[in-house]
This record gives sequence, C-alpha cells and structure tokens, in this order.
Amino acid sequence: MKFCKLFQTISKAIHDLGKWSCIAHKKPYLRQLDFDQRLTFAQQFGHWNLESWAHIIWTDELSFKLGKKADQVRVWQTPQAKYLLQNLQVNHCLGRRSLMVWGAFIGSTKGPLVFLDGTQMAETFIQQVYKPHLRPFYNYMVTAPYIRTCDCIAMMEDGAPIHTA
Repeated sequence: MKFCKLFQTISKAIHDLGKWSCIAHKKPYLRQLDFDQRLTFAQQFGHWNLESWAHIIWTDELSFKLGKKADQVRVWQTPQAKYLLQNLQVNHCLGRRSLMVWGAFIGSTKGPLVFLDGTQMAETFIQQVYKPHLRPFYNYMVTAPYIRTCDCIAMMEDGAPIHTA
C-alpha cells in the first residue's frame, strides 16, 4: 500500500512539472548538417503563400520493412519537447525485405501511386517510375487550367540516392 501511494505521489509530481510518459517518436537520424540545411530551406521559402506552393509537384517514396518488430520506447517529456533528440527512438532499418511505394501530388491534385518490390536502384527507378508515371502526370499538369497562371512547374524530391541518375 505504501508503494502505491509513493508511486502516485511521484507520478503527480512529474505531471505537475508538465511531463507525461509517452512513446518516443521514431525519426531517422539527422546530422547537424541536415538540421542546418532544413533551417536554410525554411528561411529561404518561409514567406511563400499557398499559391506559390501549389506549383510544385511533391514526390516521395516510402519503404515498408516487412517483418520489423513493433517495439515501443517510453520517455518522460513535455509536449513541446517531443522531437528533441533525447526523446526520439532512432531507427536503423537494415537487412529486411521491403516494399516501396512512390507517389506524387501538386496542390490538391493527387498523382499516381506506384508499388515497387524490393530495393530500387536509380536506373530502374527511372524506368519504373519517372518515365511511365511521373512524366505523364507532369505533362497533364502543365496543361491544367489553374497552372497556366505560372511560368513553370517545379518538382520537389528528398535527395535520396535513387534520384541522382
């Protein structure tokens, strides 16, 4: 009974400090260079309005790791501190079978969603994604009525190695 009261007292004291036991967010490891580049990007484009962003084709790929454990790490944190390094569970995904999904959108228009099996190399990614899916989507969007107010359409990628060929 005394242990139960002690736990409740400690728990209340921690809550009074504004901290709660939460599951650590999983994020890829970021180097200081990554933080600096993200800050530079935010400073350069932070003033853009919704119309400016609506002329960019956003693309991304997501790799699902099949057979990965769903373990969770709990941390004590304030809501404002959830993305501090000490509150993150860094994940390293090596040696597992994966399924990749690639997608694109511009403004409120959804582009193609492409499912790819296994690890992708730059040349095969171009043959399986860019030529048959991205190029037709881009060509369609260039002729879209609301895009004609702009001189060009830009494309945003995340800098993954498969984009470098």
